This record gives sequence, structure tokens and C-alpha cells, in this order.
Amino acid sequence: MSIAPGPVRVVSLSATTPRAQTSEDYSEKLKVDREMVLAAVQKHGFALRFASEELKADRGIVLAAAQKCGAALLFASQELTADRDIVLAAVQNDGAVLVYAPEELKADREIVLAAVQNHGAALEYASEELKDDPFVKALARRDVEFTCEYLENLGRLRPTVASELEALADKIVEIVKYFPELEQEAQDASAQVEDPRNDNGTYSLAHKRSRTEFEKDFNCG
Repeated sequence: MSIAPGPVRVVSLSATTPRAQTSEDYSEKLKVDREMVLAAVQKHGFALRFASEELKADRGIVLAAAQKCGAALLFASQELTADRDIVLAAVQNDGAVLVYAPEELKADREIVLAAVQNHGAALEYASEELKDDPFVKALARRDVEFTCEYLENLGRLRPTVASELEALADKIVEIVKYFPELEQEAQDASAQVEDPRNDNGTYSLAHKRSRTEFEKDFNCG
């Protein structure tokens, strides 16, 4: 006697086992994993592009990305594209990204100098005042000859108050920061500047002031 087979029961595997994770699932997890994203941008700053919106607003991550790749500034949150430290790091890496900085940072002397030192054409994006600044223009062109003449002219100045002397010394120090090869010329110019605080006509204070700054900031001499 044969026994007729009963109905076959079809069991769906999807109903009894978890869904296998896809590469997209892993990708989404990586986008929100702070440690993973930080490691990624420290290696390739442009990787900020693939981070979650939350991590694009994370100052530590965006700063690390900007230090590695200036163009990472394009993917930062709106708030962080106005962060001075982040913009400075970005233009030091890629001066052309000055174009994406807010107007107040395009008028920031240190940021513009860093940008044109990296990429002379970035001068186009600076504020009108800095575009017309003789030293900023010289740095954009890497014009050593003009800068030497500029130093000579600074050395001919005769400040009448202490504040003017300090401002003049700051200009000389700034020049050496961006043109370290002109340290001797800067020292010569500084030695010629009369100190209005001395009655005996000595020129030592301006020289000592700039010398101290050179040694501290630029490890000269």
C-alpha cells in the first residue's frame, strides 16, 4: 500500500535568519564612526566628503581634514567654514580655497599671507585692502628684489612714538617669516631704525626687538 505524499511546506530563509549585511550597511556605519572617520581624514583629507553630516560639523575631524587637504573645507559644515583655525589650516595646504572663506577671513592678514605664500593667485580672493598691500603683493609674486627695497625703506623710517616702533618691528619680523633668506637684510634695516625712547640716539632697541623675535619664532642665529 503506497502513501500519498503530503503538501510540501516551503520555508523562507529570510523569515528565519537575519538579513546578511551588505557593503552599503558597512559603509553607513563607517560614516558615523568618529574614530574611523578621523583615521580616514588624517590619511586622506578629502575623505571628509563621505562622512555623516554630524561628523562634518565635528571641529576636530574637520581641522584634521583641512590640515591634510585644503579642499576638505568644501565639505565642512557652514559653521566650520568660518572657523579661523580651520580656514588657516586649509589655505596653508591649498591657498586657492581662500575663495570659499567668509569675507571677514579674506580680510585677515595672516590667513591671506598664508594663502598667497602657498598659491600666489589666491591674492585675487583677498579683501581689497590686502590686495593693495605692498608686502602681500610681493609675497604673492615671490618678489625678493622688491622685498629688499621694501626693507630698505622701512629702515629709513623714523618712528616718533613707541607704538610706531613696535609696529615697524612687527613688519620686519613678518618679512623674515615669509622670506627667511632675507634675515640679514632685515637685521640691517632694523639696526637703522632710531628708537624714540632713547635720548642718546642709539638704534639698539629695534634691533634687539626683532632679533629676539627672529630667534624665538624662526630659530635664527
